[in-house]
Amino acid sequence: MYLKFLSTEHIDFVLQDGTLVVSSLQYFRKLEETRGPWIGDRLEGASELVTPSNFTLTERSPELERINQADIGSGMFAGQFAAINNGGKIEIANVSFVHQLAPLFIYSFSNGELPEMKTRMCVEAQEPYDACLQILDPAVLAQAICDSGETSDGQPFRAQFIGIRHEPVRYEAVSQNIMSANAIPPSPFRKAPHFSLQREERFVLVPKSDIDLGIDRITIRIPNPSKYFEEVFRGNNSSDLR
Repeated sequence: MYLKFLSTEHIDFVLQDGTLVVSSLQYFRKLEETRGPWIGDRLEGASELVTPSNFTLTERSPELERINQADIGSGMFAGQFAAINNGGKIEIANVSFVHQLAPLFIYSFSNGELPEMKTRMCVEAQEPYDACLQILDPAVLAQAICDSGETSDGQPFRAQFIGIRHEPVRYEAVSQNIMSANAIPPSPFRKAPHFSLQREERFVLVPKSDIDLGIDRITIRIPNPSKYFEEVFRGNNSSDLR
């Protein structure tokens, strides 16, 4: 089942008004600072390459060779991050090189069996939800957003976005030591393994270049939301599933 967990206070905005809220990658990065690493993720749509505590670059040193091969900047340094000669050296200890994607927006939901996902998201979660909707067919929902969605300022979806990609999230390393491997290409569909209990799938909305990239959240309204969502439970109606 495709399940959208949320708060009871928000459920009718979806079911009655057809209102969906999509959030930027940057929104989730900032959210970790205020709400912790359950919903927030400082490496949302990003990856990190970390240097060890003793990392000195000198001419022809293994460290210099390693950093020049690590693809820092995803090719922007043309295969050479640093050049050292005449006895020079560079100390780069405990440094994080973070690679981030261009601005994208996300609409997330879970894919799993209801009893298991309800326990994970409404009982065991750091910030439990108390309501749930079933998304009847994500592909149909995504098409409806593209074809008939409007943002809160009345603009058609296609006036502000190029389109939507839908994929499951892969739970893989997004941070690693530079001595172990090269930079990991950032992806909106890759998250660290500790998020795997969420069984997340997501829509990634690709904005057009002229959208206001200072906006962290965008409201999109679709007509006839009952074609795409069904209520599973809310508030006290969820007690029999515990």
